[in-house]
Amino acid sequence: MQERVGSTRCGPAEAPRPVDDDEQNYGGQAKKQDPIQAPTCAPSNCSLHRPVCVICGTAKNIERNHPGGRNHIDWFKVPFCERHHQQFHRQLEGVGVNLRYTSNKVKRLVLAALALTIALWMVLQALWETVSEFPDQNP
Repeated sequence: MQERVGSTRCGPAEAPRPVDDDEQNYGGQAKKQDPIQAPTCAPSNCSLHRPVCVICGTAKNIERNHPGGRNHIDWFKVPFCERHHQQFHRQLEGVGVNLRYTSNKVKRLVLAALALTIALWMVLQALWETVSEFPDQNP
């Protein structure tokens, strides 16, 4: 059963209903599909909307990190716990990636890509450590 907060629905969004061929070409124009229903609960009251660290899954001391750099890709944020946020910045420093602003757009993109690669590596490393605990089985 879906969790409810007040009179609003909480949970994953509903997929739009399928549209058959007759509806798609109705009158020579595509008919609009039903819109996707977004969750409407208050995130502060809902355990489904509390951010967790993408590395370890903890919900404590979550920081919304800009893995591509606030000065380079400010709209992209990833939830890291304090420990993994610090680890991310130590790794950036270790490979010489400085996310300070530069007026050179190409340099900003390259720096952002390098930083995103490190964040991706951290996520994949955590995933590898998790799946390595599973027994090897043939599908």
